[in-house]
Amino acid sequence: MIEFKRIKTTVLFPDKIYIEWAVTNPALNSDYFYNIYMRDSSEFPDFKKVNVAPLLNQYHYIISKLTLNKFPNIEFYIEGQTSQYKFKSRTFNLLYGLDKRQYLIAVEIARKNELTRKIHNGVECSIYKRMTTGVPCDCKDKVTGLVIKSNCSKCYGTGYIGGYIGPLGPVWVEIYHNGYQLQPTEVGNIDQIVGQARISRPLVEIGDILLEHTRNYRWYIKSIQYITYRTFPVDQIVEIRMISPKDIEYNLKGIIGYGVFERNRKK
Repeated sequence: MIEFKRIKTTVLFPDKIYIEWAVTNPALNSDYFYNIYMRDSSEFPDFKKVNVAPLLNQYHYIISKLTLNKFPNIEFYIEGQTSQYKFKSRTFNLLYGLDKRQYLIAVEIARKNELTRKIHNGVECSIYKRMTTGVPCDCKDKVTGLVIKSNCSKCYGTGYIGGYIGPLGPVWVEIYHNGYQLQPTEVGNIDQIVGQARISRPLVEIGDILLEHTRNYRWYIKSIQYITYRTFPVDQIVEIRMISPKDIEYNLKGIIGYGVFERNRKK
């Protein structure tokens, strides 16, 4: 049975919502088509399709040109389809269980965190989101489901064709180096630079990659601690380790100042 196993939404300032999802038991050699439906419950009783064409094997989408004070009223659901199956998500919203006033306070805290980093102590970065569902790569063991080729050029060691979604950005991040730590690798234990970062948006997952623009460094996200206002995540403290320039992840393109979040950035 195919069904949605995770749907995550992130408010991107000033007027966007980033949606990402995953499904259980993706079928081999099968294309997946998705449509997103949205309504503003304060104005429109009916759901309307957001995307013009079905999203083929795509597990993320950005809705733009929204008004911040309308966010508490917005509801979504996603429909998926293959050649054999149709499935539908539950209806969800952006509130994290808060009322409208609490939600707008939380969003403002997150916005100020991001603005502070942009003006004062952040560095410009992009995020690559690790794929956790999609078209399986042929380097994935058909019996165990484990990836047997960590340097695969098709999936970048994730097990799914394409490997990562991105680059998403620009985002502004505080990065702190914590020195060296012995890490086990395929060729033995080696010293790797580790550190900590603080990120407001987007919400990240273990295995995502932080791409630092100025120095072209790539950092692997090892763990995440969410800072919340009540139940709403307003900031993230993440443990990171530097990726070696010899690793396959350095083949991911770093597009300076251009990303899914902001396509028309002023020079």
